[in-house]
Amino acid sequence: MIPPAHETRIEDMILPPTVLLPSGKRITVVAALDATRPRGFAHPSYRRAVEFGRMHGASLVSYDTISEMYAAPKRVELIPVTLPNSAMYRAFVEANGLPPQASTKLLLAWRSRLMAPMASLEWQDVGDAAIWDQIDKIGTLAEMAEGGRFFVNDTKWFQGGAPPGRCYIRGWKVRGRFIQAGVPPQSKSIGPHNDGQFDYGTGARYEWPADNC
Repeated sequence: MIPPAHETRIEDMILPPTVLLPSGKRITVVAALDATRPRGFAHPSYRRAVEFGRMHGASLVSYDTISEMYAAPKRVELIPVTLPNSAMYRAFVEANGLPPQASTKLLLAWRSRLMAPMASLEWQDVGDAAIWDQIDKIGTLAEMAEGGRFFVNDTKWFQGGAPPGRCYIRGWKVRGRFIQAGVPPQSKSIGPHNDGQFDYGTGARYEWPADNC
């Protein structure tokens, strides 16, 4: 049985501490947190993430802000966690067999079953725990904020500015390249997803303009 998707409720979302970027914009030190999971990020849909930001006078980080974050000297770059991990893959193979080789159609169906739980609470718990294991070795969020430092690669960030009903994602960055590149400001792209999109790896990172700091 495929575990159901688990979207964080807006009332369970928490803003982390914030820091200033060189441009003067204020950002959260990590993605929004989930009050019901001590070592968990919030995993709302894009639509819900935008709504939560409005409640706090914030916007999802923009394409340009994300570029600034990855160039900032005080960033701390985490190692992205992609699932399924080896243990999850082995368990799936034991239950479903090895990927079929004779049929492209059957292989696509096999891969679809493998990735079906990616928005589930189980996958969120596994992915978030692996990121927090890294964070705990570096320092608390309060300590990071006090030193003006912040994390990148904590989640794949929802990028602000998507058209109504659509979703932009920009992150993670691996070997100098974004897994999902986002949508530049001058682009007319509507993005590949609708605003109900979320999974174990997506997160809501927020910014406030320089004149609000």
